[in-house]
Parts: sequence; C-alpha cells; structure tokens
Amino acid sequence: MGHTDAIKSFCKTRLGYDFKKFTLIQQALTHASGAGGARDYETFEFLGDRVLSLVMSHWLLQNFPGSSEGDLARRHTALVRKNALCEVAHTIHLGAQIRLSKGEKSRGTHQQQTILADVMEAVIGALFMDAGYDVCAGIVLRLWQPLFENLGESIPKDAKTQLQEWSQGAGNPLPTYTLDKIYGPSHAPEVWVAVSIPGMATVTVSDVNRKQAEQKGAALLYAQLTGKECQENIVT
Repeated sequence: MGHTDAIKSFCKTRLGYDFKKFTLIQQALTHASGAGGARDYETFEFLGDRVLSLVMSHWLLQNFPGSSEGDLARRHTALVRKNALCEVAHTIHLGAQIRLSKGEKSRGTHQQQTILADVMEAVIGALFMDAGYDVCAGIVLRLWQPLFENLGESIPKDAKTQLQEWSQGAGNPLPTYTLDKIYGPSHAPEVWVAVSIPGMATVTVSDVNRKQAEQKGAALLYAQLTGKECQENIVT
C-alpha cells in the first residue's frame, strides 16, 4: 500500500473521517525532515493545541459544572498534556503514518513521545481546517473517551502547580521560570530553563520545548526543597 492510500485508510478507520482537502492531513503528518521543502506539521500543531484546549474546556464545564476554576484547570491539564496526546496517538497507531526522512525513521523519531504529541495536535488542527469545529470536536471527544473514563473525580496537579502551592504555603516567593538558552535545529531543539524560588534555590534543566523544561525543573526543585517526589507525573 502506498503512503497516500495508507493515510486515507488511517483517516477512515482510525479517525472516522475522509478529508475533503487531502493536502491538509498530509501536511499534518509530515515531519520537518521529510518535508522536502514543503510545509510540515508545525503550523497545524499550533492550531490543534488551541482547538483541543477549547474542546476540553467545553467538555469540562458540561461535566463538572460545580467545580472551581482551579479544579477545572487541573483536569484540563490532565486531558491536554503530552501524556494524554501520546496515549491517544498510540491507540490510533499514529506513528506509522508520520512522513519523515529515512535517518529519522531509523532512529525511531516517529515513536518519540514529543513527536507523537505534536503530530496528534497537528491532526486535530487539520481536522478543524477541513471539517469545522463541530465535526472536529466530535472526533476528538470520541478519541479521548477512554481518558474521560479514567479522569473520574481525581484532580491531578502538575509539577508547577505543586511547587507553587508548596512555596506559597511555606510563605516563600512564587517560583520564577526563565528561558536560559536554546541549542540545535528547530525540529529538534534543546531548550534550557532556569527554575527558581528567589532567595532559596535555582535549578537549570533542558528539554525539547519550554513547557516541558519548566515542568521538569519544577519537579526537580520541588524534590530538592521538600525531599518528596511530585504527586503526579504530568507533562503538559
């Protein structure tokens, strides 16, 4: 089966949708290394991130109407974080559809969590562009259904939230997050972030994007200052 036919089959069987403008899903599934001068998934990733956030915000307001803003925000984080995106991506076998160079494929780039999460967002962006909000939201809600069932009444907290709450509770200043430096190409960057509680301690860590570096740094600083691990391993 050729790559085009494979994508069409994926859309029909995994997404339950046939794209009217096929180039949209092609771009959403194209890594920078396999673009050959064409556009890759990054533009749709930006859009998909916002669409997913809106869909989940609406769902949470409907299903947890009595919750506080803080509770809703933490549940929202659990549904849009990298781990959640990767779980859905694995369920629909997304990695096999990503178009990238032979070198990147041999290194297993298409199975890396960061890439899977980014491409999953790009697919959502492409769905929104082709089908509009209502159809896109329906597909997203169906794909996320197993995560809804596991969410229950728990209110997970990411590392940044736990560090902030601990610092405030101890009468300390709020944590600060400062971008230190960025190395490497745009499709595989190394982002360094300094996480600090003024007057107490600072850690500097790296990851593939700023959000993940901030979470990693918050978890490390929390462990250093409290002697305890964060309650939840949530990566946004």
